[in-house]
Parts: sequence; C-alpha cells; structure tokens
Amino acid sequence: SIIVLGEIHLFSVILCLGVTFWTAGFDLLYALQDMEYDKKVGLYSVPAKFGVNATLFISAFCHFLATLFWLLFVWVAPLGGIAFLGVLICGAILMAEHFIVRKNFDHIDRAFFTLNGYLSVVFFIFVLVDLLWR
Repeated sequence: SIIVLGEIHLFSVILCLGVTFWTAGFDLLYALQDMEYDKKVGLYSVPAKFGVNATLFISAFCHFLATLFWLLFVWVAPLGGIAFLGVLICGAILMAEHFIVRKNFDHIDRAFFTLNGYLSVVFFIFVLVDLLWR
C-alpha cells in the first residue's frame, strides 16, 4: 500500500512488530544450539553471554510481545473473532515451542522448523478466512 497509496497504515506497523518479536524469539531458541561454540570462539551471542535460562526468558518475553502485537493488529486492522482465535492458537503454538525446548534441547529443530511453519500457516489462514467471511 506504500507504493500505491503513498502511506503506511498503523496495522501494518503493528503486524511488523509482531513478526519481528516472533522472529527474535525463535532465533534465540535456535541460537542455544551454538552456545558452547560461541563461547569457545569468543562470539557475544545472547546464549553465550547470558546463559540458557536468560535466553529462554528473553525468547519467551519476545514471543509474549509478538502475541500482544498480533492481538493489537487484529483489533486495529479491524478484523474479527476468527482472526482473534487464530492469534490465540498461534500463542498456544509458541507456548508449545518453549515447552519442547525447555524439556529437551535436542528437539530445537522440531520447535524451530515444524511449529513455526504451522504457526505461519495458521496465522495466514485464520486472517484470510476472517477477511473472506465478511
């Protein structure tokens, strides 16, 4: 809409912030796999500098913010109950991601690739159905 209308809508900025925090959160989880290597070669990654527990907390906080921004997106866009339900499901997927990673770091790939793939499709489908339902 920027090129066509010459303006940036608030809902697009809010959606962008949600996606940014979602990405930061899952990237932090994925970075846990490289923590020992990062320490060994002197890289200042979040896991290497602050440790596992802090990284898990920061990631969870990023995912909490992502969910809040997505809820705000649904409200500002304005979308309806179907999109709202989709965001709640996406929040549950993010919680499952953290449960899987906290339980066993060997399953980071499943949390990172599989669940995030499902999340993106769920988000898209629920927003699309909400828009088409009108």
